[in-house]
Amino acid sequence: MRSLIRDYTAQHHHRPESLHDLVAAGYVKELPKDPMTNRRDTWAVEWSPDRATPGIVNVHSGASTISSKGSRYADW
Repeated sequence: MRSLIRDYTAQHHHRPESLHDLVAAGYVKELPKDPMTNRRDTWAVEWSPDRATPGIVNVHSGASTISSKGSRYADW
């Protein structure tokens, strides 16, 4: 997902405003399932802090669970 966001940004000269932009532009047929929640609607997006270049810059699992290493999956 992160590489798709980078590819979309490079090719469209702006960041996606939603993950569904990746689907609409043909980067994926449908949003993949979040591997930690097994759902497509739990992705947590990270937004650009720069007002000049708004949009999504990163994506994380929306899971609220903790890994065996003690870190939250959402922080990966």
